[in-house]
Amino acid sequence: MGGALDPKVAAWKREATDDPEGFWARAAEQLPWFRKWESVLDWEPPTFRWYSGGRTNLAYNCVDHQVIVGVHIRVMDAGVVKVVILNGIET
Repeated sequence: MGGALDPKVAAWKREATDDPEGFWARAAEQLPWFRKWESVLDWEPPTFRWYSGGRTNLAYNCVDHQVIVGVHIRVMDAGVVKVVILNGIET
């Protein structure tokens, strides 16, 4: 396999290389935070810490937040794929 990167992926790669903290700050802003971080990356080799001072919850981001915004998901039940609105209403 070969070929060029998708232009959007190439732009992300360039942006992440040119301004890694800005890139990851913008990415993290797409997630719900209970308390925003004070710094994106604290790095004192060999130790590093991402989003210092921030508070979030991965389980909340994966499930509860999706319920709040009404995301549809696909689930497999006994070999049958169903589309479910996360508030429990099947479509």
